[in-house]
Amino acid sequence: MEFKTRLKAARARSGKSLRIVARDAGCSHAYLSRIENGRDTPSANLVSKLAKALDSDVDELCALAGCVPPDVEKKVLGYGKAFWSMVRDGRLERVFRYIQKVGKDI
Repeated sequence: MEFKTRLKAARARSGKSLRIVARDAGCSHAYLSRIENGRDTPSANLVSKLAKALDSDVDELCALAGCVPPDVEKKVLGYGKAFWSMVRDGRLERVFRYIQKVGKDI
């Protein structure tokens, strides 16, 4: 499912108008309309606010929008170069051991 389709469905399910959702998420109704019609791409921060306004799963909406939830991004950015080197090289077992070693939760 596309982000715009899921967003429209969530808004319909909520029973909220475009203007109400836009107000609750802190954007203009014109901008939200462009997002729902696939003519604009929201930031991760706005996707998070839309999820909250629609009582929807932020992780699902972010995945569909092709972004990382802001709280996850903040945690992930805390890892150093060694972590990202292992991720890029596809050494996931080492990544998990590294996370356990440094004691950070994702």
